[in-house]
Amino acid sequence: MVLGIRKTSRKSHSEQALPDEAALADIAKDDPVSGLQRLAVHLDTLCTSTQVSPMRIHELVDLIDSTGRPHYRALTDGFVMKHKELTRFQEQQLCSAALTYLTQLAQRYRLCLAQCEVGATGSTLLMGQLPAITARAMRASAARLKWFHLRYLAPQPQYWSDISQLYLLGERAGFAQKRVSIYRDAGQDSSVEQEFLQALLLAAASPASLLPEQIEIAERLVARFAPEFIIASKATTRFSHFFDPHAGSAPQRIQMPSNVPDNARSFGAGAAIEQLETVATKLAEGSITNSELGLRPHLDPELVRATVRHLQRYWNPPLPRRRHSRQRDIVRVTVLHGFDEVASNVGGVSLHFPFVSDQESWIVENRSRTGLNAVVHSPQGRWLSVGTLIALREGDDASWTSALVRRIEREDDDTRHVGVETLARGGAGVTVLPHLKTKRQSDAEGVLCVLLPAAGEPSEEIRLLMPANAFSESTALEMRAYDHRYLLIPIDLVEAGVDWQVARFKILRHTT
Repeated sequence: MVLGIRKTSRKSHSEQALPDEAALADIAKDDPVSGLQRLAVHLDTLCTSTQVSPMRIHELVDLIDSTGRPHYRALTDGFVMKHKELTRFQEQQLCSAALTYLTQLAQRYRLCLAQCEVGATGSTLLMGQLPAITARAMRASAARLKWFHLRYLAPQPQYWSDISQLYLLGERAGFAQKRVSIYRDAGQDSSVEQEFLQALLLAAASPASLLPEQIEIAERLVARFAPEFIIASKATTRFSHFFDPHAGSAPQRIQMPSNVPDNARSFGAGAAIEQLETVATKLAEGSITNSELGLRPHLDPELVRATVRHLQRYWNPPLPRRRHSRQRDIVRVTVLHGFDEVASNVGGVSLHFPFVSDQESWIVENRSRTGLNAVVHSPQGRWLSVGTLIALREGDDASWTSALVRRIEREDDDTRHVGVETLARGGAGVTVLPHLKTKRQSDAEGVLCVLLPAAGEPSEEIRLLMPANAFSESTALEMRAYDHRYLLIPIDLVEAGVDWQVARFKILRHTT
């Protein structure tokens, strides 16, 4: 010791920046956004840590991954369950934190794979873990794709290329189908191929036609049925979709097996179709719970049933096709939303309270007899959600058309492409209230509904556009229209959204 100065071992700057268990324990106490942001910084640091052994890098990535999983789950839950309440800034903040973290996590696992591939010193210790490392990289890469689905954005080609390269690596190395325990607390084993198929089958389920909550439900059902999914190098009628791992594009439908590229992989749900049908039957009977399906108990059972029906529709060939051809017809339409505004304008009545109409102007690109595709530019359409009730009209047309938002695809944060299914052109505003056998309701106000024009129903049946929760299978209604009273017997609920319902009724007689 000289001049009382003690010698200490010197560490490089990159080694000093590496996280330890104490630092990660501190991050575990953070809120989800801050926690994932800090973990992403540590993952980025590993990329420049040239003096750290491959095994140590893998250990650190594993520690960061374990610390980040609770944060990631909490952030995803917050986005999915509260997406309607989020401001544009909050939405972007959550998405940015998730994507940055997932990108760094996937890249660091890929770094471990690259070190093994080039034979870096000490990498031989990782060779036995290659299947699990590749599957983890695949899962993180697939989670990035899910965030694009949640925001109705088309994933960048590079993201599809990333999962393709991981799958091809597993194929070349001969471990794509090897089942391993990816995480110690995982409920079931998986494989590189199974993780790949989960990403493909979720994308093939038309997530642009689902609510964020349904995308979450679909992802969990995909994980449940994943062992039954199948993939092959040739296209047959058994398969619904194909994926070209060299093209960097999303999965596509198989229109004709002969048109599938030679180097593409065909895939489908396989035996999961039958299992999905069993689940659908049990859900209808009420004999299976959300928890038994691996879903959160508080999820709306009808939302779960609707998601299962959706998966059946898109996984089971033949795939849904448009009932009517679309024609290019570029026009501008006026659009409004919200049950009160839609009902009052479509029904041709004035509301009893003043309000400021929130009309927007959309550009229709093409249309058919039953729907249209429109372009919606920011700041309009911020309220858009799959299943939203809207009304639209062209120019000075006297009649409004009621319609439903069926599909949303975001070109970027400023442009949305919206698929719309029309319910009916025009309608009549009517008053509806519960029918009482023993007491006249001369002073009752009832609720405003819209009597929709006939769409092929028998003459004694009608369709009503109603506010949410107005329909009951056990409650007869009285309808007041055209200075007459009608007794309505419920038949069924055709469809429902957050603030609206469409139901069928049978008219038995005039009431007196």
